[in-house]
Amino acid sequence: MIEKYSKFLVDSNIFIYHLNGEKVATKFLEANIDKIYISRIITYIEVLSFNFENNEENNVLELKIINPFLQE
Repeated sequence: MIEKYSKFLVDSNIFIYHLNGEKVATKFLEANIDKIYISRIITYIEVLSFNFENNEENNVLELKIINPFLQE
């Protein structure tokens, strides 16, 4: 019964772990995508401070989950 109302306030670290290929973080995000809340501005800034390679930053900017300004 409690699961029905479960929501998660996610820190930017989980996105960074996901970007580093940590499967646990990726699985958590995939399994709970509809239950996740983030501080959009803080998370967006923190994730963009990550040291990306090549075109990775453009890929991240295109992700609507990370870039709230792209959401319609």
